[in-house]
Parts: sequence; structure tokens; C-alpha cells
Amino acid sequence: MACQGQWEDVKRLGNGGETYVSSDNAGTVYASSHIPVQVLVSRDWGKTFGPAKSFPDSLGDTVVLSRPGGKAVVSFMYPIAKGGMSTWTTEDYGANWKLGEGIPGRPLDREWMATNEKSGHVFMVYSDGYIGGPKSKGIFCSLSEDGGLTWKELGKVDKEGEGDYAIDPHLVSSSDGKLYAFWTTSSDYDT
Repeated sequence: MACQGQWEDVKRLGNGGETYVSSDNAGTVYASSHIPVQVLVSRDWGKTFGPAKSFPDSLGDTVVLSRPGGKAVVSFMYPIAKGGMSTWTTEDYGANWKLGEGIPGRPLDREWMATNEKSGHVFMVYSDGYIGGPKSKGIFCSLSEDGGLTWKELGKVDKEGEGDYAIDPHLVSSSDGKLYAFWTTSSDYDT
């Protein structure tokens, strides 16, 4: 697919890879990258960005979810030896960050978050296992009722058969609060 437009205001932000961007549709834009995990915030639709917040106890797969009123949730993988996902929240446009409980102690990978702003709930999907590591046990969904600080696993989302391993999930929320999850499957577990 070719992009026909010209981007006049390209900016170089932070360093690292696997970038992610999220907006509250009111002028706040959060951008992230990994290795090292960094989050930057703009309050003028991306014209300028403040200094990066780095998270040293991180590996990657960083997702930042912008929420109304300067709130945001950040999630990233812990290093392999520790396992699991870390979550952090801010309620003041990234000026201060609070460490959540995350989802510790399992080889989780490729998380994705979505929110239901009517209820304030945040949802996260992820695979339990990954390509080149422990075989995936499936795609799971967790719920946070406190803006991303604590999480309750709701259960497995996929129904893949033996030999098809669910990986790399994504999640979106509709305006009426419905969640839609999708993922990739792999039977060749090395690639």
C-alpha cells in the first residue's frame, strides 16, 4: 500500500524500536519505543514533545494507552528472567508515574490494551509464550478496574487447536463498549 501524502512535520523522538502512539483526541499524544522503554508526551497534537520517561526494568513490547484528562497506562515486558508484564500509570500528562501490579511471573508477550471510557475499565490481551521461546498456551485477556494499576485475568480468548499456537494479539474497543480481539497463529514455532 503506497502512501500518497507528504509528511511535512516529521520528528525524530527518542531511540529504540517498536514504536507506539496514542492520543486522547483532545491534543494529548503519547509516543513510546523500547530498548530502552521510553514514553514521551505532547500536549499540542505532536508539535512538541517533552523529555522522555525511561523505565529501566524493562525489555520491550511497549504499549502506551492515552486516556482522557491527561491519564495514560504504559505496559511493557519484563526481562525474560523475570517474566510477565509491568504496568505504570500517570494522571498528570506524564509528569508523575505510578507503578502498578502488572501481570508478573509468566513468559508473556505482545500485549495490547483498549479501554471502555464509559466504565473506565482497561483491558489487555497478550500471549502466554512466544515465537522462539516457550510455546504459546494461548491469548489471554485481563481487566483493570482502577485505570491500569491492578489486573484480573478473565481467561483465554482464542480457541486454536493443537499445533496452532496463538501469538501477537491486538485489541480494540468499539464506541458501544464491545471488545474485538484478533491474533496470529503459527505452527512453525521457530519463525
